[in-house]
Amino acid sequence: MKYFTWIFFFAALLSGCASQPGSSILWADPSINKVWPAAPAQPRIRLLRSVNPRDLIDNEKDKSRLYRWITGENADILPLVTPYDVATDGQGTIWVTDTGQKLVHIFDLRSGRVDYLTAAGQTPFEMPAGICFDQLKQQLYVSDSLAKKVYRLDREGRLLGEVGSPRIFQRPAGLALDQQHNLYVADVLAGVVHRFSPGGKQLLAMGSSLTENGLFSRPTAVSLDNQGDVYVLDVLNFRVEILGPNGELRGQIGELGDVPGTFSRPRGLALDASGHIYVSDAAFDNVQIFNKQGQLLLYFGHDKRWPLSLPAEMTIDAAGRLIVADSFNHRLLIYQLLTDSAN
Repeated sequence: MKYFTWIFFFAALLSGCASQPGSSILWADPSINKVWPAAPAQPRIRLLRSVNPRDLIDNEKDKSRLYRWITGENADILPLVTPYDVATDGQGTIWVTDTGQKLVHIFDLRSGRVDYLTAAGQTPFEMPAGICFDQLKQQLYVSDSLAKKVYRLDREGRLLGEVGSPRIFQRPAGLALDQQHNLYVADVLAGVVHRFSPGGKQLLAMGSSLTENGLFSRPTAVSLDNQGDVYVLDVLNFRVEILGPNGELRGQIGELGDVPGTFSRPRGLALDASGHIYVSDAAFDNVQIFNKQGQLLLYFGHDKRWPLSLPAEMTIDAAGRLIVADSFNHRLLIYQLLTDSAN
């Protein structure tokens, strides 16, 4: 495993005003004042901040004084090239897969570090795609689509094992965990979602109940609600299919279209604690929020200063913070779901 560390928030550290773990200043930029919907409507979503190494350290003078002293004349930070999926521990650490860089970025907002994982053990990543974090076990799962593998790592990135194998996977992508710590893997080319036990045993391969061949068409993302229902982003069928724990059909959301409430290029999927469904669309450059009945509640992302561009995957932490991989803008955008954010 190749591992790099950069120190940021240097001025705060020197002044003795470094943020403490859990401090809200880690998550919010006080200069940003953007909510959706706009006044006079009640706000439901607030933009907190942008996250990008060059946003955090954008002063060339400071960089030359600090970074070259630490790392040498040729040292440079690695930018987000194609951020795809996001995971967080909710306490200040954010992991981001970057298909363009072939690595995983680690932003630690508590200590002021940016780290990079370029390999699982001794195996370099080929195309890290899906990522999720098991809060209880403090373990990270990363799917490598080209290697046809899913790696299990500790939170520092040390390899603990693999789940599944190239015999099972064709192109693993989106990952999710249920409350029993079973792992769900969306296999884009196979058209199914695999479920594995916490010990790594393959339990089930779920297909679509809405297609003739019983397969999804390019499923890229999967998420679960508190009742154990499984939500699959079926990209080329332009919908989210909702399945029960054994794969039985519960419902569907969305269809092909070019108006709010439809999908054109859906890429990311997330669920909040209230059971609302969030779908990012790279053609609309927004995130749409639905209830389980498929009713559109809100969409957001357009803004002159902080627009989404080709948004990809997303995650929502226990504090109701939505983190979106803003792919074409090479950054993350963090939003706060406000009370009753989509009712």
